[in-house]
Amino acid sequence: MPVATAAMDAGVRVHERRAEPGHPLEQLADLIGLVDFAATYLALGLGLDPGVSAHVRALRDHGR
Repeated sequence: MPVATAAMDAGVRVHERRAEPGHPLEQLADLIGLVDFAATYLALGLGLDPGVSAHVRALRDHGR
């Protein structure tokens, strides 16, 4: 069962977004940017600092 179907069956409002036409890498970046913004916005709304996440720290350390 697709995730969107399961969410709708549970009564969750679903909005599907498709990437703008272009190179596949640009399409991926478009969708990742949207999800990243939404996750950060929601974390801040919940009073969380997304910069102290263990996952963010691991990504930051991996890039060094």
